[in-house]
Amino acid sequence: MIDLTERTVALFQAAQAGDKKQVSLQLESVTPEEALLLVDHARGDDNLTLIHVTASANDVGVLAELASRLQSQSLQRLARIPTAKMRNTALHLAAQSRAIDVARFLLSPLGKSERSTSDNATGTSGDNSPLAFAAAESTDKDTNIESDDQAEVIASLLGATNAWGETPLHCAAAVGDTKLVELLVASASASLLLVGDAWGRTARQVAIEHGYLAAAACFPIPPVSTTDTDGKATNETTNTKPSPAAIPPPPPPPVPAFARQLMDVAAKRVPISPESVKVKHLFAPVPHQEIKLSSNELSVSTSTLILSPISNSSPTPIPRKKSISSHIEYPGDIFALKSMLSDPVSYDPLGNDLFGWSALHKFASWNKPDLLQILVDSLADPNVCSAAVNAKSRNADAFTPAHCAIDNNALTALSTIVCNFGHLVDLHNVLDAKGRSVAHFASERQLDINFLKVSGK
Repeated sequence: MIDLTERTVALFQAAQAGDKKQVSLQLESVTPEEALLLVDHARGDDNLTLIHVTASANDVGVLAELASRLQSQSLQRLARIPTAKMRNTALHLAAQSRAIDVARFLLSPLGKSERSTSDNATGTSGDNSPLAFAAAESTDKDTNIESDDQAEVIASLLGATNAWGETPLHCAAAVGDTKLVELLVASASASLLLVGDAWGRTARQVAIEHGYLAAAACFPIPPVSTTDTDGKATNETTNTKPSPAAIPPPPPPPVPAFARQLMDVAAKRVPISPESVKVKHLFAPVPHQEIKLSSNELSVSTSTLILSPISNSSPTPIPRKKSISSHIEYPGDIFALKSMLSDPVSYDPLGNDLFGWSALHKFASWNKPDLLQILVDSLADPNVCSAAVNAKSRNADAFTPAHCAIDNNALTALSTIVCNFGHLVDLHNVLDAKGRSVAHFASERQLDINFLKVSGK
């Protein structure tokens, strides 16, 4: 028994790509029964078989290769399998894709294995159709489909209807392919030409509705009831093409099947008559009522006429200060910094920006001793200075300003910080997110900071 896992996936991908050689390779050295098992097992989304895929792509080469590996009955059965959602057969998809070669292949006579065998023996060919040749090469030489069975198979292919009641003739008429319509009309019976879809439209009416008058002319004129001289009704049927006068004028823009489905749903809504809805008139007269009040009820105390002031218990909100760090970017602006420091009501010199950095962190990273000096001079409170110089950034690094200086080799900025804050700078106890002090971080960066005279060791 063959493995259906990898081979079916490869077979379906080869059919989608139109690779006839790869399809032949996947079906090599297998019996017709095993080939049928492979082809039937290879299904895509919406129950698409390999026959559906090749029909949509108009790939006769892959379809002929599949036919050469399968029994003719198996190929016809797979061609009649509908898709899961729209119930389209392979002939439906071929008609929708204007795949006239695939349609001719599926409708070509099959099953003349005895005749093909004898012809092959004598070196002649009795039937040159691709599918008849594929059936002749089938490993099952005993298969013999009678002509009546073949006509029944073709009739079942042409008469299959999808979810909208459309036959392949309807689909071909909807796309206006004249040659494809001629092929299907030649293979269809007279009764099949009169089959209506879900809205009662024949294939000829669909072609007229979509404005494809050339495709509509491929259909024979429907029987016309007339009365002879004896007063008896007779039906005259002609297979000749109608004259231009018999063709109605161009219709309005076509309405696709799905749009008609929506229109049908809307038509089923029950209209509401105005009489069934009771609406009160907006200006209806108010019924007269006599109001009698005693003298006691009319007395109003003067205290109720005095409006008491509305007390507002909520405090007046204090506007939030803006962070200087959020309003200054590299390389820094001394004039802008002094302007913001002169307005302590509106700006916070030690606030963080969206990335968690304060102005001290930024100036230390940029190695800007002049900006650092201006910012330090504005900090008069020693407690504020102590908290600011060892403050960690509010992000994943958790750097102090000294860490920022070491990270960017900004020893001049680090010297400015130490000279201004002195013993407040902790180089050995305040750790970053990786557990490194300023001294440890400097040794990792191979920076000598022994020139800094700072206590706290």
